[in-house]
Amino acid sequence: MCLWLGMVLAVVGHTIVEMTSPFAGVLALPLAVFVLASVAVGLRTTPVLNNMLAWFLGLVTFFAAEPEDVLTGLLTLVAASAMGALAGFVCQRLQHRFAT
Repeated sequence: MCLWLGMVLAVVGHTIVEMTSPFAGVLALPLAVFVLASVAVGLRTTPVLNNMLAWFLGLVTFFAAEPEDVLTGLLTLVAASAMGALAGFVCQRLQHRFAT
């Protein structure tokens, strides 16, 4: 869940950069990173949302993908990560079944 929320937070960061670029210039990206990191680190004590590694993995995944269309890119990354999670779960269950 934190992985997907990290991707959504990256979309917010993308929007922050677009909105602040006209007046902040090259400082728009560091400003967005500061806001995003503050949110992710601020949630470290919240019980279901305390996986900081997953938050930052979601952020990095979105920015590394550099999608041309934000919504399509986000949906593609969410679908791909869900398929990977499902495949890992099925593999783990099959391995457990064959090992016993």
